[in-house]
Amino acid sequence: MHVAIEASLPPSSLEVQGVFGTFTQREASSQNVAPEDTGAAQLDAPHEAQRLTVVLVSTSDEVLDVLHIDREAREPTQAEQLELVERVKADLAAGEGEQIELKPWVRPRDHKESEIVKTIVAFGNTRGGRLYIGAKPTGIPEGRSALHKALPTKNGTAPDEVEQAAREWLREVLQERLRRPPPVEDRVVHVHGEPILCVVVERGSETPYATIENDIFIRKGASNRRPDPHSELPALVGNPSQVVDTSVWSS
Repeated sequence: MHVAIEASLPPSSLEVQGVFGTFTQREASSQNVAPEDTGAAQLDAPHEAQRLTVVLVSTSDEVLDVLHIDREAREPTQAEQLELVERVKADLAAGEGEQIELKPWVRPRDHKESEIVKTIVAFGNTRGGRLYIGAKPTGIPEGRSALHKALPTKNGTAPDEVEQAAREWLREVLQERLRRPPPVEDRVVHVHGEPILCVVVERGSETPYATIENDIFIRKGASNRRPDPHSELPALVGNPSQVVDTSVWSS
């Protein structure tokens, strides 16, 4: 990957850090590269990499910029898919907690979209988490009929097209309802033959994350709430930039 740098500092005083990850492992490998005299740098992306976080730092270790880049996700191997399904099943059985949230399928523009937005903001500001859309509070999948009801389609529409429509709906929500989204990955996982939209949210390096109305939330237990303006909000505002938080799938 070719990285072009525009900075007021000379290239000799800069370093480019690249962190490559996959859907289930946020940090799979990393590279540190010194820019060329022209200000360009070359990062060699592993074949399995699906996400890249590029961090521009000075030789004094000051973080100057952070950029998250998604590669169009490849189809997972059978082993990876089985591993992911088993993890989703375990999360659904465990129920909601600090890093797990269960939500039903939601119609576009429905007021319940705000609950999904709050959860993504709260996860991004705290420890990250997994949001499962299309699940009942008991952890049982709502089923494909509930998905079709939330996202009406023409008769004969292929199941994978409906599932892709659900992913596109989520991405529109992120774009329209958040000031700046934290690192998010989404995938449709089939549990007992029924679709679940699995949304993995990382704790981001650019907190605080907020809704388009500038509302900030954090995660405490199984609830999303506003941070205390005196003890919790300053920590978010002053959060030092970091490459990545890897706790989402390891908890």
